[in-house]
Amino acid sequence: MKIVELPVGGGNAVLTGYLLDASQEFANITARPAVLVLPGGGYALCSDREAEPIAMAYLAQGFHAFVLRYTVGTGFDPFPSALAEAEQALETLRAAATAELVNDSTPDALREKLRSVLNGLEKEGTCQKPKSEKEAF
Repeated sequence: MKIVELPVGGGNAVLTGYLLDASQEFANITARPAVLVLPGGGYALCSDREAEPIAMAYLAQGFHAFVLRYTVGTGFDPFPSALAEAEQALETLRAAATAELVNDSTPDALREKLRSVLNGLEKEGTCQKPKSEKEAF
């Protein structure tokens, strides 16, 4: 497994990637899906319980996993920054998947075609689509 850290946005946000190594035993697997984990914490913190443990569960299922430690804090509204950082992280993963970025600073595993899915674990459901209009309020 490779672990990579990428800065996201202009602040302190960090995208940590947990990338599975290729294996001769799984020669038929040339690309893996990827998941973006957004740990909850009410925008006051990024919960450790909803970060690496979730990423490890996805790794066990064959996914590359990325954890975004986005802008949090009190005394200001971190939501706009956190949302922008999540969008930028997702775009980074999509760009790596579709463009197969190739340069000396890009880890080999990021060059693979990745399918990205969003795993929003925010307690408030910020990243989750409501099931009905009534649940949206």
